[in-house]
Amino acid sequence: MRNARCRRPVGAMAVALLVTTAACASSDPVRWLPMPTPAGGTSVTGDLPPADGASPGNDLHGLSPGEARRRALREEARKPAVRVAEARAAAGLQELELAAAKRPDDDQVQLELAKRLHLEGVDGDDKAAERAERMLAELAKEPGAPAIALAYYGSARTLAAKRSWAFWRKGELAEEGLRLMDDAVAAAPGDLEVRFIRAISCYALPFFFDRGDQAASDFARVARSASRAVRAGELDAAIGVAALFYEGVVRADRGDVASAKVSWEEAVALGPLTPHGQAARARLGRTR
Repeated sequence: MRNARCRRPVGAMAVALLVTTAACASSDPVRWLPMPTPAGGTSVTGDLPPADGASPGNDLHGLSPGEARRRALREEARKPAVRVAEARAAAGLQELELAAAKRPDDDQVQLELAKRLHLEGVDGDDKAAERAERMLAELAKEPGAPAIALAYYGSARTLAAKRSWAFWRKGELAEEGLRLMDDAVAAAPGDLEVRFIRAISCYALPFFFDRGDQAASDFARVARSASRAVRAGELDAAIGVAALFYEGVVRADRGDVASAKVSWEEAVALGPLTPHGQAARARLGRTR
């Protein structure tokens, strides 16, 4: 019998997983571009037709694939890439492997290992990514599976979409991942980590997934409670600081620089030595 509840992991590893997932998922936006299928629908693929003279797709906001390509690349170039190097410590992975081998029925330990393997997959280890996805699938289908397991499984499915070379599967996998994260938030709307997972995952996607407003809303929701939740021990500081940093980025991108500076200042105050706290400090130094 597995433990009925998975406690969420803490520390920089969780944030590194999510932020690096974002960087990976969005690093090649061209591979996400939808293409017409024989049935007249759309699927996500990287095999684009010539940019000139292409017909606009229904889900490309009226743009041709070439125009969508250029817009996706412009937007990607503006997105920050903040990584947490210590999360990739080999010793940590080895310790988790040993703990998981000794406690195969402990969902918490298995979830911790699945997250770390997913991080390795984000860094380019496809075997680790596939193993993590299988583990998260098992955890997510357990009776009474916690929302955090559903959310991370959704993240794994979006990563599987990025890895897939079968263009007709890309859209299916991405939509499944988003649906799982939506279900997780619906099941635990007040869980700030679950909401942050959806926020950072949606933020990473190209514009034609129409998830930008969702990401902005989720970042704002987490950022609004971040300092209080961290001080109360309800949210890991690394996640709270990351939420504040990205909320500031979103606000700045939308022209509200004054509010962005407030978010970055709070991020620095909450976690001055964290990667996102340092990134927020750098943004403040460049913002007038």
